[in-house]
Amino acid sequence: MHKPPAREYGFKPGQSGNPGGRPKSNLARLLAQYLDGTDKGERVKREQKLVEKLYKLAVSGDRGAIEYIFDRLEGKITQDLNVSGDITGRIIIVRPGVDTE
Repeated sequence: MHKPPAREYGFKPGQSGNPGGRPKSNLARLLAQYLDGTDKGERVKREQKLVEKLYKLAVSGDRGAIEYIFDRLEGKITQDLNVSGDITGRIIIVRPGVDTE
């Protein structure tokens, strides 16, 4: 059995272990810079182009684009998972249509 760390080493009540949150990736930062453009009108045009491309991909049958649109509009589908017994190995969840290698 795994014992929790001694109280003296853990976080104090109400204290976060990651106060700055998850760092944004370089890709997210670069995309945000690109979308910012030079003015608000330019940003709207660039965002519109992305939406149009995503729509065209979905209409042409791109499963990733279709899934992304539904996830954004309807929210991601949740699935309850009940596990019982002694688990000693790794659990790998594979989504249909997604390469695992």
